[in-house]
Amino acid sequence: TPKAITVAADAQTKIYGDLNPSLTYVATGLVNNDTLSGALSTSAGQFSGVGAYAINQGTLVNANYSITYTGADLSITPKAITVAADAQSKVYGDVNPSLTYVAAGLVNNDTLSGALSTNAAQFSGVGAYVINQGTLANANYTITYTGADLSITPKAITVAADAQTKIYGDFNPSLTYIATGLVNNDTLSGALSTSAGQFSGVGAYAINQGTLANANYTITY
Repeated sequence: TPKAITVAADAQTKIYGDLNPSLTYVATGLVNNDTLSGALSTSAGQFSGVGAYAINQGTLVNANYSITYTGADLSITPKAITVAADAQSKVYGDVNPSLTYVAAGLVNNDTLSGALSTNAAQFSGVGAYVINQGTLANANYTITYTGADLSITPKAITVAADAQTKIYGDFNPSLTYIATGLVNNDTLSGALSTSAGQFSGVGAYAINQGTLANANYTITY
């Protein structure tokens, strides 16, 4: 009758995308320099997802032995990759551009789910805003992320002063203007200026841009 022996599978580990390691075991009780034919088996393949997969007895056998088998697991761990965000730029008031990136190390035509993020919105002020990893992920990968900035630059607008007139000795009139290109109900701070005062002599005095400004705009005056 068959001799009773024990076979214990060795636990194994591999990185996602690597070839499966050899499935080895320890057989206790063999005699006469006998060996076992066949091989252990597992449902895990090269591109099986991260997790633990049972190592089964498979076809391991010898007609002269009755095998008591103790299994183990093949553990698949995430593959390390790098993701680098692309620097982006937009003009104040424009819709945010797509936040793109370069991922190095993906295998098996895999892609990443989710998206990069930034706290910059359409009408966020001029400046540099960090592009974060956001929800970008894939359970089969460990991501090392390198960020970049979304730079918001001033929007170009035009300001045209309105011509004014007054009588010598009167107070100066309000210096008004027409601004073309403002968005988001924005206004300009400051005021136009002129060298003319209440008692400046008869003549034409230039109306200058003065302190008229808004950090989110580049003014052509």
